Amino acid sequence: MKHRILAFLVVFAWLAVACAPPKLGPIANPRGVEPIKDVRYFQGAERDAWRHSADVYLPPDGAGWPVAVVVHGGAYVVNDKSVVDNIGYGLANAGIATVCPNYRLFPHARHPSQTMDVARAVAFAKRYLGERGARVDDFTLIGYSAGAAPVALNALDPKYLRQVGLDPDRDLTRVVVISGVYDQTDMPIVIRQVFTNRVATWRDASPINHVRANAPPFLILRAERDWTLGVSMREQSIRFHAAMEAVGARVTLREIPGCNHDFVEAQVAREPDSGTYRALMEFFAQTPAPDRAAK
Repeated sequence: MKHRILAFLVVFAWLAVACAPPKLGPIANPRGVEPIKDVRYFQGAERDAWRHSADVYLPPDGAGWPVAVVVHGGAYVVNDKSVVDNIGYGLANAGIATVCPNYRLFPHARHPSQTMDVARAVAFAKRYLGERGARVDDFTLIGYSAGAAPVALNALDPKYLRQVGLDPDRDLTRVVVISGVYDQTDMPIVIRQVFTNRVATWRDASPINHVRANAPPFLILRAERDWTLGVSMREQSIRFHAAMEAVGARVTLREIPGCNHDFVEAQVAREPDSGTYRALMEFFAQTPAPDRAAK
C-alpha cells in the first residue's frame, strides 16, 4: 500500500508540473457554435454516467458537415472533455461537427478500457451525428497527449473498432495525434501501470508495434518544447513517424514552433492563426474524403 501511495504521489507531482493549463485568452467566436453537453455515448454493462459522456459541437451553418472526435489527455489519471473544448469550438467554427468524449481513468480502469471507450465514442459519433445529417464518411479521429495512444491504436489495430461494428480503413478518413506516447515500454513506470504489469500488454498497447501501410493518413504533431519528463514526447513522435514511413504508410510529421506540451493544444481557437490550427486545416485539405458519387 505504501508503494502504491508513493506511486500516485509521483504521478500527481509529475502532472502538477507537466499538465498545468497555460494562461490563455478566451475561445474565439464560440457563440455561433451549438454545444450539446454531457451526452451519454455508451449504455452497456460497464457504463459510467460521467466517464461515458461526451460534448458535441455543431457548426453554426450549413449541413452535411464532416465529423471529428477529439480525445483529451491527462496521463490517464486526470482531466476530462473540457480540456479540449477549444478544439471542439474551433473545428465547429470551421464547419466540422465535433465530439469530445470522456473516458475511464486509472486506477478504476486499465488498458484496454481507454482504447475501447474511444472506439465507443467513434461509434456514437457516427450514429448521433449521422442522424443529424452530418457526413460521417468524412471522419477524423484526433488525440492529444494521453489521448493520442488510444486514438492511434484504434486506427492501426482493427480489433477495437471491430468490437463496435466498425473498421478503421472503412470508417476513418484521417487521424491526428498530438504530443503522444507511441511506445508504452518507454513510459515512466508509474504511468505504465495503466497498461498492467505485463510486458506483452505494454507492447500490444503500443501503436508503434501496429504500424501498417494501409492505415488511414496520419498527421503527427509535436511541440518544439515538448515533455522530456520521464519520456521524450519529441523523440516518441520522431520514432513513430519513422516506423510509419518504413512500412509505406501515409504520414506527416509537423513540429509546432514556440510552444510547449500544453500550448500545442490549447492555442487552437484561442490564438489567432495558431500553428496547430493551420496544420490541422492543411491536413484536412490534403486528405479529402472519398467522393460519394464515385461509390
